[in-house]
Amino acid sequence: SHLEKEGPELDYVTRPPGSGIPQMPPDQKRVSAWRKHCGGLEGDGESEYGVLEELTFSGNLAIWSPPPEVLEQELPYSMRYLRSLFDARHTHSLDLHDMKLLRMPPEVLELAWSLLHLYLNNNELTTLPICVEELSCLQTLHLHHNRITRLPPTVGLCLTELTDLDITYNEMTRLPLEFGNLKKLKKFEVGNNPWDMIADETVGQGTKSLIRFLQAVKDSVHGILDVQDMAISSYGLTFVKRAIPDASKIYDVNMDDNVIKMIPKSLHVLTAVVSLSINRNKLRELPEWLPVYDNLQVLQCSTNHLTSVMDEIGDIPTLVRLTLDSNFIKQIPNTFSSLTNLETLRLDSNQLECLNPAIGFLEKLRKLTLDMNELTCLPPEIALCTSLRELSFEGNAIKSPPREVILNGPPGVLRYQARLLAGKTQLDMQLNELGLYHVPFEITYMSNITRLNLDNNRLRDLWPVAPLPPFCERDKAVIVGGGYWAYRLYPEEERRAMGWEQPEDPD
Repeated sequence: SHLEKEGPELDYVTRPPGSGIPQMPPDQKRVSAWRKHCGGLEGDGESEYGVLEELTFSGNLAIWSPPPEVLEQELPYSMRYLRSLFDARHTHSLDLHDMKLLRMPPEVLELAWSLLHLYLNNNELTTLPICVEELSCLQTLHLHHNRITRLPPTVGLCLTELTDLDITYNEMTRLPLEFGNLKKLKKFEVGNNPWDMIADETVGQGTKSLIRFLQAVKDSVHGILDVQDMAISSYGLTFVKRAIPDASKIYDVNMDDNVIKMIPKSLHVLTAVVSLSINRNKLRELPEWLPVYDNLQVLQCSTNHLTSVMDEIGDIPTLVRLTLDSNFIKQIPNTFSSLTNLETLRLDSNQLECLNPAIGFLEKLRKLTLDMNELTCLPPEIALCTSLRELSFEGNAIKSPPREVILNGPPGVLRYQARLLAGKTQLDMQLNELGLYHVPFEITYMSNITRLNLDNNRLRDLWPVAPLPPFCERDKAVIVGGGYWAYRLYPEEERRAMGWEQPEDPD
């Protein structure tokens, strides 16, 4: 009932599905019941009729059961082989381990609709036939200690009831991605194989992580690679790249919650990536080759160990969202000015001491978060971000803009910064109608301004909060509700701390 089919891979032709298993003769039924009651016989080569000492069947043309490799061994091997097949009809378990089998016996398929456990370990197998898909009820499959180099995808597609699969100590380099469909697996042993697509760290994470990894790589054919929370390191990422069927089609990559310290250059093949997420890792720096992702729009690197941002970030003008919060960044590079399409920038929970004026070139920026840094002031150039709608900088020792301006929200802050910027460039500082309680200290650094308007505020005094103004080479005029105040100039040899004072003759 079984024929060997020629071709690159061994296959068997079996009886049509649903034809049933041949019925045992009545006497064999009684024997089967007796063996089931007694739990089987002990000792190889024994039968219920005594101990068989010699078995010959020379002159038969086509003996296929037991297989030739079993017949070449001593008699107990053949008897154990036949007895295992006999017992499997009522135990639903077939144990053919350590019989030097070269291929899966075709008799196994006669038990296809009832077999639950199959042990083919410690043999000389190199693969399984495609028709193994007929063992759809199988729950246990042990193939360890063989010479298997590959397994058919049908194992993952059809043997979905498997709970225990052991393929350790073989010669496999790749697993069919269809194995990711084996959701019921509780024990999946794959160690001691020369894997080319699975890192040892992934193997060590256990069955669930391994199945998730295979499923993630399999789903990458749809353009999404999700390897979140798989304890993958930088070394493991090189195996991810090898496992991906077609890297050029992936547009969304999620590597959150792993232990990645650097992104290997081998991932530069993901040229179609639009979104890259590497949150909650141990990333120390962004790779200089990142601009090869010329379609990248979303880059998320929150909660890592970044201390700086590489200058090459400016070579990715397609960026729309950039999250670098919860790192150790102290400054951002001037090349940020090239990110003209950026709409969201998160820099909160870093160590920023000042914000680069290049931020003013981000005309499309709508959201900027700077919470929990070490900022003391915002650059006036931030007023050039005309699309900004959300601005947050809580948890900083901000002196500029003043608190009364901050309470007016982002619109009030941007209006204040715009006036500072105008005074910086036009030498005419219009700080009227801002509800100020004190003269802003930052104007004391603008030694070139010639006019300062503080009308309609709530000034309590004219002392800048801090620090005192630097020494000036010429008189300055300050308009305060129609009255004039001026710097008092000291001779160079008598320079000392200067302050504001009212002239003797205001006219």
